[in-house]
Amino acid sequence: MTTIMESTTLNNSNKTLTTDLNIEQLIESALSTGGNFFRDELIKAGKDNVLARILIKKSCKSLLASIEASLVQLNNSTSNELAKSLKNKFLNLISILDKLQLEWQKYDLGLTS
Repeated sequence: MTTIMESTTLNNSNKTLTTDLNIEQLIESALSTGGNFFRDELIKAGKDNVLARILIKKSCKSLLASIEASLVQLNNSTSNELAKSLKNKFLNLISILDKLQLEWQKYDLGLTS
C-alpha cells in the first residue's frame, strides 16, 4: 500500500514537473513569436484545469519579476536597446496574462467569442 502511494506521488510530481516545463516553454514561445498559437495552447491548458491555471499564472508572475529585476539592473547602464527589448517583453507578458484570464473567465461563464 505504501509503495503504491509513493509511486502515485512520484508520478504526480513528475507530471507536475513536466507540466511546469511545458508551460514555461509555451509562455516563452508566446513571448518570442508573438503568435496566437502558443497563447491559444495556454488557454486550452487552463480551461478545465484549475491547477494548470495556477501554474501558468505563477510562471508568468515569476517571469515578470525576473524581467523587472533585469530592468532595475539595466536602469543604471546605457544599454537602451536591451532595456527597450525587456520593457516590450514585460508589457507583452502582461498582455498575455490578461488575455488568458479573460478567456478563462469567458469560458467559466459559458460565453462564446
